[in-house]
Amino acid sequence: MKKKILALLAGAMLMMATSAMATPFSGSIWTNGSMSQVAAGNLLLPANMPTTAAIASFQIDKINFDSNRGTTTYDTFLQGSNSINLNGLVWAGGTTDAIKNSFFTGPGFVGSIFQFTGTAYFDANATIRHDDGFYLTLTNAQGSTPYNFSYPTAAKNDSLGNAAGVYDFVLNYGACNNFPEVLITTGVAPVPEPGTIMLLGIGMGGLALFGKRRMNKKA
Repeated sequence: MKKKILALLAGAMLMMATSAMATPFSGSIWTNGSMSQVAAGNLLLPANMPTTAAIASFQIDKINFDSNRGTTTYDTFLQGSNSINLNGLVWAGGTTDAIKNSFFTGPGFVGSIFQFTGTAYFDANATIRHDDGFYLTLTNAQGSTPYNFSYPTAAKNDSLGNAAGVYDFVLNYGACNNFPEVLITTGVAPVPEPGTIMLLGIGMGGLALFGKRRMNKKA
């Protein structure tokens, strides 16, 4: 009976681990009035990023944004859809509906700067599709590598040429050149929370031990 209970507990831990959320990415938004393409690209450089308080902060579990879907407000753009929250967007407390529902670029070319930070697993040669531009820094035990793709005037795919692995990242994205706006990462996945990894290990270990005891009993 004890063995069955242990097996059930191990299975429950395994289910909890597989359903647990990965650590989300953090995001911030600044507006900067009217920006030219060159000015926006320069603002994405770490030394030139805004030092004022962000107008809004949020968390998100995917970087998959495309205003070609009709997502032209901050809220719908960051959700990844007009009707379904594909990216798991959660606004920080204090973010007003007026900000969420603002059109972040368009007539008048009112520019916005987005910054995303977190820890993620990057496939080798991960790809980012973007319009207007981005500046990315990947950091691991071997050091930091910058990627500056700040000046496109149409959506394009850029391969990072990175080695596969887990990186801390800072991704600055500029929206200034009217719609469409695009920022889509391919081969980038959030890293599970430490507690999720522990639950997964305990659950798998418990099931393995139960299976071994059953085989020994049959033998």
